[in-house]
Amino acid sequence: MKSEIRSPKKKRVTLRDVAEAAGVSRTAVSFVLNGREKGIAESTRKRIIETATRLGYVRPSSILNRRAWTRVAVLVHPPGRIALTSFYANVQQHLITKAHAHGLQIFSVPFDPDSDTAGAAATLPQLSDTGADVFLTSNRQWAALLKDRGLQVILYQGGRTPGVTTIHCDDHEAGRLAARHALEMGHTQAGTIAPDWRGHSRYSRTQGFAEAFAAGGGSIPRRWQWTLSAEHDKMIADLRARVKRRKLPTLFFCYADNFMLVAMRAFQLAGLQVPRDISLIGADDLYWGRYLTPALTTVNLREELFAEQLIKAIQHVAKGGAPYRLAVPVRLVPRETVRRLEV
Repeated sequence: MKSEIRSPKKKRVTLRDVAEAAGVSRTAVSFVLNGREKGIAESTRKRIIETATRLGYVRPSSILNRRAWTRVAVLVHPPGRIALTSFYANVQQHLITKAHAHGLQIFSVPFDPDSDTAGAAATLPQLSDTGADVFLTSNRQWAALLKDRGLQVILYQGGRTPGVTTIHCDDHEAGRLAARHALEMGHTQAGTIAPDWRGHSRYSRTQGFAEAFAAGGGSIPRRWQWTLSAEHDKMIADLRARVKRRKLPTLFFCYADNFMLVAMRAFQLAGLQVPRDISLIGADDLYWGRYLTPALTTVNLREELFAEQLIKAIQHVAKGGAPYRLAVPVRLVPRETVRRLEV
C-alpha cells in the first residue's frame, strides 16, 4: 500500500506579517484592511493592499460576517480620582450595554491626567497605536493634545476645548432646579458648598443655583458661598470651624452628593441635625443616597441619557462631522434632606 503524502499545512498570514512586509505599523494595516483608512496616505494604502494580496492574507470570517465596527477608547482616570462619584462608571456601563446595537467596540485605556509635557508626548504615540477611531476623555488638556495630533476625540463632562465635540451635564440647570426646590420648600436664605478644584465646572452648577435663588427672591450672601478643600477630613474640620463662628442659612446647596454626606457629618458633629436644623441639596444621585436616613435630595445627572448622547456624538465624529457642544438635561429628585419651612 502506498503511503499517503500530505503537504505541510500552510501558515495563515497575519496582520503582523503584512505590516512587516509592507514596512508599516500593524495599526495602519488593520485600518486599511477593515475599511477605516481615513488619514492614511494613498501610497501607503495601495502598498498595504498589494502586500496583503501578494502574501495571500485572508480576513477572518468573524470580521467578514459583521459590519464595520467603530472602535472607541475611553481614557480612564486612576481609580482614586473617580471613586467619589458613580457618574463615570455608570456612563461607561451604559455605553458598553448599548455598544453592540450601534456597531461600537468600547475599551478602556488607563492614562495619567497629571502627566507633564514630556510624559504626555511619550504616551500619545501609544494611544495612536490602540487602533481607536474615536477617543473619549473628561480631561481638557488631553482632549486638546489628541485633537492637535489629528485624532478624533470627544470631551465629556470636563468643560470645553475649542474645536472638540463636547458632551456635558447641564450643570447650570442642575443648580437652577435645586434653587427652585429650595424656594418651593420655603427657604429664603441659602449658601453653597463646593470643592476647591481649579477651573472645574462647579462654577456653572453653583452659579446656576445662586442666580435662580436670587431671581426667586432668595438671599445668598457671599459669606455663605463656601469653597472648601476636596479632602474630606479637612472639609469636616473647616465646616465645624465655620459653624461655630457664623450664623447659618437654613439651606446649603452642595456641589455633589459626596460633599453633602461630608457636610451632614460635619453639621452632626457641631450639634446640628439634617433636615431639622439645616437642609441640604446635592447632585449626582448616588445609588446609596436613596437608602440613607434621611434620604438625599439631589439632582440626577441621567447617566443613561448621557451615554445615548455620547453614542450619537461618536457616530457623528467618526464620520468627520463638525464639532458641537451639547448639555444633557438633568432632573431633581426630592427626598428627605430638605425641610419644608412654615411660611
